[in-house]
Amino acid sequence: MEYARGFDLPVIDHCEDKTLARGGVMHEGHWSLVLGMRGMPAAAEEVDAERNCLLAELTGARLHLAHLSTRGAIAAVRRAKDKGLPVTCEVAPHHWTLTDEAVQNYDTNTKMSPPLRSRDSPRGNSRRLARRHCRRDCD
Repeated sequence: MEYARGFDLPVIDHCEDKTLARGGVMHEGHWSLVLGMRGMPAAAEEVDAERNCLLAELTGARLHLAHLSTRGAIAAVRRAKDKGLPVTCEVAPHHWTLTDEAVQNYDTNTKMSPPLRSRDSPRGNSRRLARRHCRRDCD
């Protein structure tokens, strides 16, 4: 980040802690249990998002977090923005419209990274939190 800051370049990251993701192929929750598939917890994304925001504060670098899928990751960006840090993010359309329930037919079109999140999970899809903040901050 310090090197990128010297050239006024943003650092763009796909937030996924490989240790926490540990080979997960879908969101860790009800549907991963029912389908017998290894799940990837929301924390795998959120830990990286928090770390990256802290490093952006430490270094003064511009940071963009790509295709976030959890409320916790978006909340990390919100806190960074509230501090006046040059941190941005985006959410992919499929994370706004689909949940991990779409995986129940083992359709390979629903396998993505980050995975589709649970509608009912308190740390699931970013839809509600993002929608609340879009009234204020989106174009």
